Amino acid sequence: MPLKTLGEDCVANQHCYSQICDLDNKLCSDTPPAPTPPVICSDPGVGCMIDANCCSNDCESMVCRAGTNPPPPGPRPPTGQPPSTNPPPTSCTANSLACNAPTNCCSNYCNAFGACRQEPNGPTPPTNPPPSPTPPTNPPPSPTRPTNPPPSPTPPTNPPPSPTPPTNPPPSPPGCTSNGGSCSGAAECCSSYCSLQGVCSWPTTGLCVDSSAWKYTTFMGNMRDCSWVAAWPYMRCSKMGDNGVPATVGCCDSCDY
Repeated sequence: MPLKTLGEDCVANQHCYSQICDLDNKLCSDTPPAPTPPVICSDPGVGCMIDANCCSNDCESMVCRAGTNPPPPGPRPPTGQPPSTNPPPTSCTANSLACNAPTNCCSNYCNAFGACRQEPNGPTPPTNPPPSPTPPTNPPPSPTRPTNPPPSPTPPTNPPPSPTPPTNPPPSPPGCTSNGGSCSGAAECCSSYCSLQGVCSWPTTGLCVDSSAWKYTTFMGNMRDCSWVAAWPYMRCSKMGDNGVPATVGCCDSCDY
């Protein structure tokens, strides 16, 4: 990257021929910047963070040393401070490490526990730290569930089946006469009823009597009559007889409940 002349944009001094970059205007200049304020340095034995904090430019273990590095430019601190009575040794022990005497420590202080400390009047670690809380030996018992919960309702073992209407009622057996046909007796009619006019029809008047001709065949092939209907009329009066006559007509006495 070529160097820039006076008045050209720059970011750092090394970008300009003049080696001066006006950081306020970001332009190469030949006018040197104003001097920075002086930095106060510390004498040997005083605490420090970096070498620049020490007049000797030598900071070791956070204490300024009388090293061979040239001191940085700038004013020195006031000389009215009394000299240290126990100057730190050239080779010392850092804080928190074991020591036998104050002269072993860089901080020039060895506490009663045989460890180097920074502040002579710092807090002393407790000899008997408080015990940790003890968990209870007998925790409260957990709630007990009831031993005999109420029994759940028991469903009926054999619920009565719902009445199922016949999807395809069986045709009338051969030999019987349908309603409207002529007849000479009730046995000739599919409805088991022959009117006084000699016509098969449903009974409309007179005493209701179970017909011995009414039959019903179950899905298992068992033949049933009106006595079977009378045993459970609530469910069986809805059945359709094999001759197309409902139980309410063929077994009208049993279904009259």
